[in-house]
Amino acid sequence: MFDQERATREWLDKIRKTFESSGKLVTEAVMFCRKDRNGVVHQEDEPPMVIAGLIDLDDQEQRDFVQQETIRNECFFAIVANEIWRASANADDAEGVALITRAKQEGTDFKDLPPQYRQELVRVFAEGESTPIRLWEAPIARDGDKPTLGEWSEVPVKLPRPNFKRYLAERNEAGGYVLKVRF
Repeated sequence: MFDQERATREWLDKIRKTFESSGKLVTEAVMFCRKDRNGVVHQEDEPPMVIAGLIDLDDQEQRDFVQQETIRNECFFAIVANEIWRASANADDAEGVALITRAKQEGTDFKDLPPQYRQELVRVFAEGESTPIRLWEAPIARDGDKPTLGEWSEVPVKLPRPNFKRYLAERNEAGGYVLKVRF
């Protein structure tokens, strides 16, 4: 049987090693599939993988691309990694809250905010057909010659409804795929 926990841990380790050796992250998705590109069915304990770079795609385009690939390749598990900027300020920091609010309204990139209000992260989603989506994040520190990646922490994900899927297409009662607008 395919071990989702082990696959996720291995991919998180791979991301860390790649990031720390090169100083950057390639936004990518790895999908574990039932069939290979030639249509040959494989056992689930040794599934073929599809690895796709998600370069120059925004968040919605990434989700759409991964969904289409998971349908086309009959994938049952997907891991998606990307780099993000997050902005935050304490509620009692009126200046910080105002800067972040203005940046959101004007569509300003969070990386242009003052350092005390921004954080750069690597974010990794893992989702299976029979398991809910999970999220890990690790902060990026750029203090020396090469950036480093902090410790991974699992972040709770609030699903908009039971059995929600972000990257894998949901199935309807007839076994067909249902593509829905994602969060």
